[in-house]
Amino acid sequence: MPEKKKKKDEYGAESIQVLENIEAVRKRPGMYIGSTDEQEVVDNSIDEAVAGHCSEIKIILSADQSTLTIEDNGRGIPIEIHPETKKSTLETIFTVLHSGGKFDNKVYKTSGGLHGVGVTAVNALSANLKLATSSISDTPEAKNGITVNFTPDKKIFKEFTHFRIELIQDRLQEDTRKGQIKSFCNNIGTGSGGTHVEGFEAGFVSAVRE
Repeated sequence: MPEKKKKKDEYGAESIQVLENIEAVRKRPGMYIGSTDEQEVVDNSIDEAVAGHCSEIKIILSADQSTLTIEDNGRGIPIEIHPETKKSTLETIFTVLHSGGKFDNKVYKTSGGLHGVGVTAVNALSANLKLATSSISDTPEAKNGITVNFTPDKKIFKEFTHFRIELIQDRLQEDTRKGQIKSFCNNIGTGSGGTHVEGFEAGFVSAVRE
């Protein structure tokens, strides 16, 4: 007997899709980034600064504010071939999800990007992205930094017209404001507080009472 034709809505092994790395991010961007969040793009540079390896971060907007450039004078990114991916480490970090140097505390004692997704998502969701680094693994004392230049892809961010300067300024000024409680978790501001804030407030009140 001839084999029955499968129905269009039949659920089988061939129905299961496997999306990897950049393809997965572009298919479901909301799982990886909330919007063209300007605050996320400077986190790696801020992590370098907190770790004591970066003293200068520059944010440059294009004339129409649709392209953002981030420059720092930190350690840059290693460029040698990665033993697992067989690609350059720099390419690995920007194209392979869950790759990075922040999964333990060997390179960074504290950091904002703990899941190895941030810059991969930025790359995946950009119409174009250019980066430059002259970091070489056997000269860790050299601080040549990194420059990242990117434009969000309007095919993904259909309502995007320009970067919001005020959000960039807020992120860069978070560490310099005085006179108010500002809470952080792994270098990321927690505007709604959290158990770390509640613990501090309870301890402070207890100490004053004593």
